Amino acid sequence: MGRYTEIYCRDCRRIIGRYNAKYYSEARIGEIIRTCHAQHVKEGHSIEQRQAGDAGAHGAA
Repeated sequence: MGRYTEIYCRDCRRIIGRYNAKYYSEARIGEIIRTCHAQHVKEGHSIEQRQAGDAGAHGAA
């Protein structure tokens, strides 16, 4: 069972990214949020990082 960091948008109420914690540090995920998910941030959405268990149970992205 792997550990994943999810990027969750509270305003959209959905996971906008899921990254394997083994390969992506918190700093790298912060960089991904600033680049890949910048539109959510620009629109003033509330973005959070949260830890999750095995992504297979949720349908891995």
